[in-house]
Amino acid sequence: MDAQNPFRGRTGLLTLILVGGLLVSPGAGVAAPRAGATPAQRLGPTPRNIATLASDHFDLQYDPARLTEEQAQEAKRVSESAWTRNRELFGTAPDHRLKIDLTPDFQGATGFFKPGDPAAKEPNRRPFIGVRYGELDYLGLPAEYVFRHEIAHWFSGALAGSPLGEGIADWAAGAFAGVPARPWWGTELQKAGLWVEPEAFFVTGDFAEPREVDAPIRTANYAESALLIRYLVERFGWERFRAFAIDYSAARGPLTSNDSRKEIRVRPRRPRPSKEERDPRLPPEADAVRATFEKHFGAPWSQLRADWEKSMRADAAPPEQAEALVLAFRIYGAIRNYEMWLIQQRTAPSREWQQAVRRAFARANALRKQGDYPATRQALADARSLVQQLREPRSIARSGSEDSGNLFRG
Repeated sequence: MDAQNPFRGRTGLLTLILVGGLLVSPGAGVAAPRAGATPAQRLGPTPRNIATLASDHFDLQYDPARLTEEQAQEAKRVSESAWTRNRELFGTAPDHRLKIDLTPDFQGATGFFKPGDPAAKEPNRRPFIGVRYGELDYLGLPAEYVFRHEIAHWFSGALAGSPLGEGIADWAAGAFAGVPARPWWGTELQKAGLWVEPEAFFVTGDFAEPREVDAPIRTANYAESALLIRYLVERFGWERFRAFAIDYSAARGPLTSNDSRKEIRVRPRRPRPSKEERDPRLPPEADAVRATFEKHFGAPWSQLRADWEKSMRADAAPPEQAEALVLAFRIYGAIRNYEMWLIQQRTAPSREWQQAVRRAFARANALRKQGDYPATRQALADARSLVQQLREPRSIARSGSEDSGNLFRG
């Protein structure tokens, strides 16, 4: 598979390498994959009967069997609003239109951005965005966040595929689950265990990384990165940050752990790589990573980090928003973990079981939106319990398949 053009020569069901959260390109779109594993997202073929809708900057398409015209019109409005916000943040905009598929046959994330050549004759070689617009109640994310995030990948150009690509997109989104981004996020996420120690995450790579995407690592790749980017952009401006991000990406490489790098399988290349190319299995050169901060911002990483952390501690968190934020990250991380497991199964669980899991997560998100946080925590525990039963078939066998209708009731 060509990493820069994952769709080359493929038809029917596509298996997409998941990189960074929600981007089909190296380093971006969803939390970066563990280097030695093979996490993937699946995108099925486009239905024959699709409806189209044009806005000022986008060509939207959707399956009328899965989405109403009213919903598509609302998506059109939200996408244009997201375009305007990104134009203000980045200062420039792409010079071509972009296709948005509102009903992709897709799992593993809420949306994706596929880079490509906008002038290509073959449609599948052009860039486009996919958003599971009709599934947002289950996924628990507002449309505004998803469109801002995915469209930011388009605006950020080559940086979309960089180690900070997901953080840049989340910085542009400016909120998560309806909670506006603020410095206090860092303090609350750290208290909740949804945080990776910054020195290890951004510089040395010396941290423990799970074998599967979970809430802490997903949150680190998106929210923790976005908080650092927010601080640097507000202090130094986008253009200085952009120049920094290019050098930083080359020095740090993917935001994966050193242990995960060891699992990379390196294939012999011909001609042999130049001496300048480091073995990707080696840890990053920490001094070189730190040097990129001082080069572009005129201050050492240690001082920048101290100032950043001080700003987070000084920002008081509204208790209700803090609880809502943490629960939202926990729920979405659990959904991501479930779907990434699901698409790697040779034999999928029954449709009944999958629908039960979706209802359980949708209920947790509905309760969170209502502000009933004790009930939300219980609903999340229930959803996780169902997933665990799927992952341990003996639990399902003990429950008795003939009683499954009662198990999923309500």
